[in-house]
Amino acid sequence: MDLSDEKIKRKVTKTLSSLPGVESSAMNKGSELTVTGDSLDAVEIVKTLRKLCGYAEIISVSPGEEPKSETKMRKVVVKGSCPDDIVKVKAMKALSTISGVESISWNWKDKKMTVIGDMDPVVVVWILKKFWQADMLAVGPVEPSEDDSKEVADEKN
Repeated sequence: MDLSDEKIKRKVTKTLSSLPGVESSAMNKGSELTVTGDSLDAVEIVKTLRKLCGYAEIISVSPGEEPKSETKMRKVVVKGSCPDDIVKVKAMKALSTISGVESISWNWKDKKMTVIGDMDPVVVVWILKKFWQADMLAVGPVEPSEDDSKEVADEKN
């Protein structure tokens, strides 16, 4: 299928993420799309893609491979002034559609939003800029909290 148009790519990604069993989708070189997950229905995926793009075909179906490396959990801190609760809720819904987002939190006092997960930080800011002027403050690895370290210590004992 033709994945040269950015609008179609976003629509395909959003639609695939809503299908049952889909864990991830990746656009490969050219016009190939790789979809991974548990209990996927290849026919349903192709039917859905044909509705969006007009043409799609299955090249191969195989059991998934284990990830080669652990996911890189990131903490993205974005500063901006959110006008009200309604806009905040819309922004958080939009961020929740990003593949890999684990948690989203908003601090009204500091006017900062923190997003944690395995996602592209640029996409986070790009989405938030649709709602208000947003500036990325920090991107870094997620540091384990004290509660997490206590749980690990308890498990060892």
